[in-house]
Amino acid sequence: MQTEPIRQLILESKTATSMDRLSQILVELSSWFATLGQELEDILVFKADRWMELRGELKSDKSADRKWDSEPLGKNEIRLRSQLKYLEKVISAIKMRLRIKEGESYGKY
Repeated sequence: MQTEPIRQLILESKTATSMDRLSQILVELSSWFATLGQELEDILVFKADRWMELRGELKSDKSADRKWDSEPLGKNEIRLRSQLKYLEKVISAIKMRLRIKEGESYGKY
């Protein structure tokens, strides 16, 4: 998956000053979050069956986990989890900035 559009949105969110643009970025990042979440879900459904195959071949759960992590889909799972985590943080930060700007508009800050 191409992550450059996500990176560009995150970089833009750091400098965006208008509430309108921040809210647009928030919606776009939320859409990306949903898309990546669906991709992760597809991998996790496949992982359930594949992991059982790996466990049958190997002696321990830990070695099956490591074997899974070394496979392309396992690496993709790790990447997606990481991306979802930082997207969640950025989305939260944008929401806080929007709340602050809303408060400023009413003279609360």
